[in-house]
Parts: sequence; C-alpha cells; structure tokens
Amino acid sequence: MGKYIRLRERTKANDIKYSGFLSYRHLRIIGWATLVLAQIAVIFKMTMKLNPTTVDEFTGAYNFFNSFNGLSVPLFLIANFAAIAQKKGNWKHLLLFYGGMALLMYAVANIVIIHFAYGFLNALAPYDLYQATRLFGMVLAASGSSGYTLNIFIDLFLCTLIFFFLNYKPTKYFQGKKIIFLRLLVILPLLYETGGMTLKLLATLMEVVLPSFVVFLIPSKPPLIFISFFIVFLIMKLGEIRRLKKHESSEEDLADYLSTNAHSLLTSIYMSIVFVVCALVDLACFLLFGILIGKPYVEALGEQAAYKLGLETAYTAGFGVSMTLILCVPLVLLFSYKKTHKNPKLDSFVPIAGIALVALVFIEGMFQVVINNMDYIKYLIASKISGGGEEPAPDPEAQPLMVAIKNVMYKITSKVNTWITM
Repeated sequence: MGKYIRLRERTKANDIKYSGFLSYRHLRIIGWATLVLAQIAVIFKMTMKLNPTTVDEFTGAYNFFNSFNGLSVPLFLIANFAAIAQKKGNWKHLLLFYGGMALLMYAVANIVIIHFAYGFLNALAPYDLYQATRLFGMVLAASGSSGYTLNIFIDLFLCTLIFFFLNYKPTKYFQGKKIIFLRLLVILPLLYETGGMTLKLLATLMEVVLPSFVVFLIPSKPPLIFISFFIVFLIMKLGEIRRLKKHESSEEDLADYLSTNAHSLLTSIYMSIVFVVCALVDLACFLLFGILIGKPYVEALGEQAAYKLGLETAYTAGFGVSMTLILCVPLVLLFSYKKTHKNPKLDSFVPIAGIALVALVFIEGMFQVVINNMDYIKYLIASKISGGGEEPAPDPEAQPLMVAIKNVMYKITSKVNTWITM
C-alpha cells in the first residue's frame, strides 16, 4: 500500500479522481429558484401586515416559502466564488458585471415599487411619493429577512471586491511592501456590510424608517453568512501563502496545484466545516439576541410573549437565518469550483430570467394583495382621511399570548402612522 498523500500535498501528477459534478451554473439556477420562492413569502407577509384577519389563513404558506429565504444567498456566493476563482485575471470584467447587475436590480426594484405600487396607491387617494417610499420600506423591513433579498447583486459585488483586494496582483501601483495598502482596502466593503447590518437592525427595532430606495441598497447577507465567506477567503489566501513558503514554489507551481481536483475537494471541505461552525454560532447569537431584545418587555407582556417577540425581531434582523448554511453542506461537497461549461454565454441568461421572475412575482403578488383586500384598503384610507378611530378593546376571553401580540402590533402601528405623517 502506497503512502497516503494529504490533499494539500497533491499535484497534477498524483491528483485524486473525485470531482464534484455541480458547477457554478447549477448553483446559480438553484439559488434563483429559492430566491423567487422566498419573494412569495414577502407577498404573504405584506398581506398579513395589511390585513391582520388573514394571519391565521396565510401563516402556514408564509412559513413554507420563507424557509427558502436563507438558501439563495450562500448558493449565489458559492457560485460567485467559483466564477472569481476561474477568472482571477479578469477583475475588470467581474467588477463591472456584478456592479452593473447590482445597479440594474436596484433600478428594477425601484421601478416596481414607485411605478406600480405607488401608482396604484396614489390612484386610490393622493399620496406623497417620499412618504410612500417610507411606507413601502417599512413594509419590507417588517417582512422579515426575506424583505432584504431583493438585490442579491449588492452582496455579490461586495464579495468580489473583498476577493479582489485580497488576491489582486498589481502591475503598476502598490508594488513591493506597499501591497499592504491594497490589502487593507478590504476594510471598505467590510464597513459597508457593517453599516448595512446596523441599519437593518435599527429598522427591525423600529428605531428608524428606511425608504424603499435605501432598503434596496442594504446587503441581504445575514451576519454569519458574510463572516463564513470572509473566513473561507482568508483560509484560501493563507493556504496559498503557506504552500509558497513551504515548497518554495513558483507562481506557476501554485497555479498548477490550484487546478487539481484535490484542491477543489479540500476547498469544499473547508467551506463545509466553516458553514457548520458559523451555523452553530448563529444559533447561539439568535437565542442570545432574542433574549436580550425580549427581556425589557417581560413585565409588560409576560415572559412567553416577550421572548417570542425578541426571537422574531432577532430573526428579522438576520440572526438565525444563517442556520440554513448546514443545508448547503451536501451541495458544497458535490460542488467543484473548477467545473466549467462549453457555452459560457448561457450564464448571462440565468440572472436575466431570475430578475424577470422576481419582478413577475412582485407585480402579480401586489396586484393580488390589493384585489383580495380592496375592502380593507378602502377602510384604511377612509380612516386615515377622517383621522382614524380608537383601537377596539381586546377580547377578554382571547388567549393571553394573542392579546399581548395584538396590543404590541397596535402600538407599533400607531408609532408607524406617526412616522409616516411626519
């Protein structure tokens, strides 16, 4: 029996035979499918927020479609990772593509909201455009983490920037020891991510109201998903540095090793381990933040209702969503970042079809929301014009938890109405 050779010591001469059959294109298609399904959850959430009488009817459907919410982001990022690894020398193309797609998705999202949603709202009763964008932004924030997955290309562009700052080998500027300044620019996308997470949390806690055109600029990645990919990027970079030093390899030898099946499998294994660890950490953060958020409400709502509210708020802010990383592990182990296709031009049609389906879901979804709740919308508009009325007293025979939730929702609605009319 020959001596066992570790994966990181393999070369083209003694490479392993195993190579994952899933490519970046397969993951993108699966990612777009889950993203479209997650947007259906947003429609159901809008309906339940608009008309509370539909909560019992649509909660099951909302929970089903919302379960796809956490899958699209990591799948897109894994596919993006493969595209970057295959085209390291074409950074300009990658940055322009993902930056351009982010702008296109931003434009599509705003057109859907401003042209269709605001147009219909304004047709029912005169409404200020800016206040309407605040209203739609509030609804998106209240839709949970799925409300922030509308512009996935913001995340892909930021991840491309991170990989660029960590791997780009400049030919003119940042030569020699000055390369450290280029590497430190990775702080810029990190700061953007941190700012987006902060705004998302504040909007969830209803400390701020973000217009819809701001919501569409917020990264959709939950905190631990972002951290997991940043760790994978660092592991890869440190592994390359280690191999160059240990074997005194040239750049050509390193490139030869990076093209092996062994390195592809090793990357998938590292990624899987990081995903599992981050998912467990996310579970701990979800419980911790849920308890911290809910604790101040224990005296007013009771322990059960307060912590339920805290956990729901923590989930909406992005904690707990990253636990779906565990579901991605089987796909990661069947994935090879080296796998390519003979017809790469087809890749351009995947995001176009995905964007079209997302837009279709929102246009048709909002149309159905309005049509099926026309009487309730008329009542809300009439109440707003006449100054509104008092909230009816809760049924004393109702379950304490439901009464507490209704009271909290009424307080939130009152606060929102105050913000919108400011």
